[in-house]
Amino acid sequence: MIPIAVECRFFVCRFLLYLCLPSLQQMTEPEKITDLFERCKPRFEAMARSYVCDPGVAEDLVMESFCIYLERSREGRIGACPNLPAYIFAIVRNQCLNWLNRRKRTLSIVRELHDDQIRQIDLEIRSLNSLDVDELFAPEIETVIRQTLEQMSDQQREIFRLFRYEGCSYKEIAARLGISTAKIEYVD
Repeated sequence: MIPIAVECRFFVCRFLLYLCLPSLQQMTEPEKITDLFERCKPRFEAMARSYVCDPGVAEDLVMESFCIYLERSREGRIGACPNLPAYIFAIVRNQCLNWLNRRKRTLSIVRELHDDQIRQIDLEIRSLNSLDVDELFAPEIETVIRQTLEQMSDQQREIFRLFRYEGCSYKEIAARLGISTAKIEYVD
């Protein structure tokens, strides 16, 4: 079963061709082309626009189709054409098909690029989430702590070690080292 929109386009296109036919047989070739262009261009553009959905692109495709016809005619590649509007209509249709196929390829490539960018962003997010700042700067922090401890007296170093690494309270440190808690608070 043919979708209604496609069927309607088919009948509209047939009707547009029918409207283009009268009185072309009595004219010279340049007059035929000029008359055909003036009378059929809006109809061809309407047909092209119904497929490409862009008025500018539709106009370009119709102009290009007339140019293709003129080029083929000048080169002698077209014999006696009993139905010139139908011939040009076929060129317009082919131009629309070519444009739609190129557009489809372009969108497919854009989608692939977009998917690649999303994968790259996901990778960067995972990388940042797994980054441990403490691990990253641990060697530098250890160096600073070691240098600072080297500048302390033996008693200050022992107070620091007991408090920071062993978790002793001020009272416990004071009892172990035989000093007052006030001196420990001063060192810390």
